[in-house]
Amino acid sequence: MEQIERANRYLGRIRQMYEGVIDPHRDRELYSDDVISFFMHCYHIRDWIIQLSKVRVTAKEVDAFINKHEALRVCADLCNGSKHCKLRRLRTEKQPHLASKQHRSSTWLTCSGGHEVLK
Repeated sequence: MEQIERANRYLGRIRQMYEGVIDPHRDRELYSDDVISFFMHCYHIRDWIIQLSKVRVTAKEVDAFINKHEALRVCADLCNGSKHCKLRRLRTEKQPHLASKQHRSSTWLTCSGGHEVLK
């Protein structure tokens, strides 16, 4: 499914961030955008499942599944919170958000063209 592949590409970007390899020429705010984009694309798999109807589940059943899993509830609220700013209907106790951003780098260079490594 195309949407799962898209979410996986964003997950790959997040994994690179956690490995610490960043591009020093890239605006650092784009890394935060990638994190939010991952959650958005991940949550939108819900819509694809419902619209494609290949597994014959209803929106109610998909939402019930999401609501049973804390990670999926956080994903849903991060996605919808980034779209609507303030949520009126939360799946979590408190609207999740990216709490802090730290960008620290060393001078160590990789063999991939001079990328910095976050510490």
